[in-house]
Amino acid sequence: MSGAKTDDKQHFDDIYVLPNPCGFKNEIMDKLDYVCDDFTKREFDKAILPFCSERENLVLVDLCCCFGNTTMAVVNNMSSHEIRKNWASEESCEKIDKPRRFACKTIGVDLSGPAVEYGRRTGIFDEGVVGDLNSMTSEFRTKMQEVLGLADVVVCTAALVYLNVSVIDQLLHNYASSSKEEGFMIVNFLNPFNPDKADATKQVLLRHLDFVSSCATRHRKLSEFERKLYPGEEWALLEIWVLKRKPRHLRVMMNAPLNPTRQTKMYYDSHDAMTFYSKIWGGEDLHIGIYEEGSSIREASDRTVEYMMSKLQLDATKKLLDVGAGFGGCARTLAQKTGCHVTCLDLSDSGCARNEMLNRQAGLQDQIKVVQGAFEKMPFEDQEFDIVWSEDSLLHSTDRAQVLTEISRVLRPGGEIIFTDIMQSDSASPEDLKVIYSRIHLTSLGSPRFYQTTCTDVGFEAVEFQALTENVGTHYSAVLKELESRQDELRTVGVTQTFIDRQKDGLRSWIAAHKTGLIVWGLIHAIKPKTAVPYDAVTVTSLPPPVNRVKCVVTGATRTHEADRHDTPVSWVEIGGQPVLVHVLHQLYLAGVRAVVVQLGVRGESLRNSIEQRQAELFPDLALEIQDLGPRFRGGHMAAIQMAHDYIKDEEMFLLCPGDHIYDEKLIMSFIAAGLHDMDAARMLVENDLKGMVGLPSCTVYVASRPLHSADHVYQLGRHLAAYSGIDAGLLLARPELCNRSSSQAPYAIVADLLQECALHGTLVQTTTAGRTWFSVETDDSAAYAQKQIARVGHPVRSDDGNVSYLVGLPKRSKVKAPTGNDWAAFSVAKWRSAVFTTKGYFEQLYKDVTSFIADFARQFGGPEKVLLVEVGSGTGEALLPLYDHCKYAIGVDINPIFTDFCKESLPKEFSHKVEFIVGNAAHLGDLLERKKPEWLVNTNKVVFCVGNTIGIIPEELRPSIYKEMAALAGPSGVAVMGYWNGRYFGDAVQHFYAPNPQLCGPFTGECIDMASRTLRTPSGYCTHWTTAEEARDIMLQYGLRIVSLEEYGKGVLVAFRLPHE
Repeated sequence: MSGAKTDDKQHFDDIYVLPNPCGFKNEIMDKLDYVCDDFTKREFDKAILPFCSERENLVLVDLCCCFGNTTMAVVNNMSSHEIRKNWASEESCEKIDKPRRFACKTIGVDLSGPAVEYGRRTGIFDEGVVGDLNSMTSEFRTKMQEVLGLADVVVCTAALVYLNVSVIDQLLHNYASSSKEEGFMIVNFLNPFNPDKADATKQVLLRHLDFVSSCATRHRKLSEFERKLYPGEEWALLEIWVLKRKPRHLRVMMNAPLNPTRQTKMYYDSHDAMTFYSKIWGGEDLHIGIYEEGSSIREASDRTVEYMMSKLQLDATKKLLDVGAGFGGCARTLAQKTGCHVTCLDLSDSGCARNEMLNRQAGLQDQIKVVQGAFEKMPFEDQEFDIVWSEDSLLHSTDRAQVLTEISRVLRPGGEIIFTDIMQSDSASPEDLKVIYSRIHLTSLGSPRFYQTTCTDVGFEAVEFQALTENVGTHYSAVLKELESRQDELRTVGVTQTFIDRQKDGLRSWIAAHKTGLIVWGLIHAIKPKTAVPYDAVTVTSLPPPVNRVKCVVTGATRTHEADRHDTPVSWVEIGGQPVLVHVLHQLYLAGVRAVVVQLGVRGESLRNSIEQRQAELFPDLALEIQDLGPRFRGGHMAAIQMAHDYIKDEEMFLLCPGDHIYDEKLIMSFIAAGLHDMDAARMLVENDLKGMVGLPSCTVYVASRPLHSADHVYQLGRHLAAYSGIDAGLLLARPELCNRSSSQAPYAIVADLLQECALHGTLVQTTTAGRTWFSVETDDSAAYAQKQIARVGHPVRSDDGNVSYLVGLPKRSKVKAPTGNDWAAFSVAKWRSAVFTTKGYFEQLYKDVTSFIADFARQFGGPEKVLLVEVGSGTGEALLPLYDHCKYAIGVDINPIFTDFCKESLPKEFSHKVEFIVGNAAHLGDLLERKKPEWLVNTNKVVFCVGNTIGIIPEELRPSIYKEMAALAGPSGVAVMGYWNGRYFGDAVQHFYAPNPQLCGPFTGECIDMASRTLRTPSGYCTHWTTAEEARDIMLQYGLRIVSLEEYGKGVLVAFRLPHE
């Protein structure tokens, strides 16, 4: 395994020091019914074995290999039973019973020297590598880079839970950037252990590799230690993923530098940092303390919290958000002493996991909620909190103004913000703090003046700053002294000497900066007015720091929209007294962009003159280059980008801004700050507020999100998508390499085609407008509407001569009528299928997972020879259809006769003898089937299921009887299965499933959405509830049912259950 420990998982350290696997076989495989090798082998055979069989000189690496049981399964074609038999004794385990089924070189990597030596000795591995992946020496790191670069196939089963996310990221980089054309990886995730870390690991995997397939099944039984932590659970569950290397032309993106936010995240996720802060920096608090003579670091840190608490009126009615909560020490203090409810937001997966563990130990898990996420885009509703609190965290953001804007958004009117931060003094220059900036991977710190001004700009009042700078030197000196005295202790638990030395150098830099007056530490306290200023009415008076690292191409010469005329391009149209192109440049300047090339075509000379006349007034120090492409230029954005190749070719990334799109400066700032991660090819701006939007031009590019790859990835895009969650809003942040793959000067659609290719490979990310202002002049209607409405919705810009121009707002909206979804019994087939299948991609993976889950039970209970499948709420039959071959008989039950008639008419003739659809009330399921199909109930094992969140729209008073009827019908020889839509995805579903489908649920507003209970109730009478895994478990206990299996599949939660005595 590796050196890192998880706090909620049994460790078997005594087994891994043995010279052979007999202890592993006895204590894990036998006592805990270890079966995962069978399922890993099954997925390997389906997805990877054909590749291995055709490959010469194949290299397979078993990462965290233990004694080699996974390699025996996939290479030697051995089942778990055969491996147990082979390892039955110290004699038998020394010779592997079965030969390899394909030619390959195998390499085992593990922390355990005895385990690796056993694998080498018996021929499981041709080569062994011993070392701690979480604390790699430079020699070991080089060796792993070599091994993973040679690998064609990598297997890593049940061990990722032990590895730091930053280590996983580096190992994947080594494998993914290999010179080899192809390659596969198969990995396992364990549930219920550290799910947040598993989610973070999945995101890292999908940045580096292409997803192939997945399945979920059992791993082994929980140990006695684990069952105490997870009462009611019997099995550790297994999620198996198969991935493959990306195409070579996309791997160029991997070597791009990490953006500052991701560097911060990787730093705090690392084993070194986690150990340092938990052992040296006060234990549970990661901020500067207020010192008195003789204070320890912990005492001083506690004093900071107490001092901040004294500024507030806290009690059990208050909801507080802690931004940058770290390990949650402050949150626990606040919860225990005041009774308030605390939500912790932090970027680090490892920090969040430790926070949750400490909350459970303190019995505060119901009072403190932990959320992983970025400060610049907080995953919370507007006006959700009474108080926002932060300690020394805002310095890590690349866009502090946006963080303060987000804080203002999530605060209720009359709410308070209170935070401490490490700041640069108002007089400090960037050159003075170059060493400090390098340490925190940023180009600036906030200052007292910046925070006071920006707090006022975003709507706060009574902004108070209190300097506490005298504590900075004392604190960093105390931490340095503690580190120097305990560095040997840190090394014994795996912290690298390189990290220790870097920390000491960094602490000395902070101390020196404090002594010279360059660093300030203090407290900001402010109040949000009870009558809050609307976001769009806020005017930022101070310009942001220049974003010099990004060059911008403004495509003012493209002619692709109906509003273009032969002699009047859209960029020349005057809106609010200024040409559109001047608006564009002014907003880029306000956003901090300082280097722009503007491409002109028709009327280029006139536009050049207009720009030059207004430059000194509206964008004075903008490094502006004008590229005149001539009046005959007819290309689109791709052709324009290629014309600007010399301007951007040496850049890490560039910004593309259409010359007919105007954006609020804050939107541009946050878009650039989001940057590109090392695997991202491009970032696009997406308008996701589509309600009532009309008059879109034919060139509109529609965008579908990709939740599997995380919330900010794009699944696909194009002009004719049937299912979409937004539209392309024009801004693009990309690497120059993206544009080198097409040499034709084709219209704008070529850019969309290239972006679609990136989306298919998981390298296209999005920033959503989230209600922020932008406008595009793409049609005559939009131009006319802008002229008419601009004074009402725009921001005024006053020039030196007194003339006022206006920046335009959001696109035109009008009310759109849609059929409502009320009486389920009369709901039409067309209405239902339209609602479901216009967004089929949203549930497609869940459909597959549900089918697999039920088919597995059908096989287990006798399949086509013995099994009766019964679906409760069968609708139009989509869930039952793929299961016909897995059963002897199948029955669909629904209260809607329109649906059952449709299913009967659509039933293929070859299944008419074994499939029936019945109208009836599932609250009397047993009696209904006894009347309708008594002969099918005899000598069959029943698998009774209700999926697709059908239970969520059944009246609540009927649900208990339906659960019990299902379990009673299944009996002891079968099983009942309930399928819920996962409550963790409720907010996403409201936005991307229900809102685009008013024909399913009827139109609705925000008042219809209850995020706390994950329930949607629309004016049409439609009601649906989404259920978390924890809630599903509670439901079963409430109804006195016995859980056979409970598994979470992305947007679904599936529970197999029986009556308690069966």
